[in-house]
Amino acid sequence: MSEETIMHCAGCGVGLQTEEPVKLGYVPAEALQKDPIICQRCYRIKHYNESSSITYSRTTFLSCWVISAKRKH
Repeated sequence: MSEETIMHCAGCGVGLQTEEPVKLGYVPAEALQKDPIICQRCYRIKHYNESSSITYSRTTFLSCWVISAKRKH
């Protein structure tokens, strides 16, 4: 993904990335064609009721929450 286009997960609001599967916001490149786009963590929670070992820091959680709240208004 390019630096100027930052997409966010429709589930949790985290910024998406396609480079590092073990990091927050990972989405496989082929999943970018779907609508809505959700990160691998949210996908696993939604489809398999499986949580991930990837955790949010307090700062990341709060920033995702703010982004999500802004989208609803």
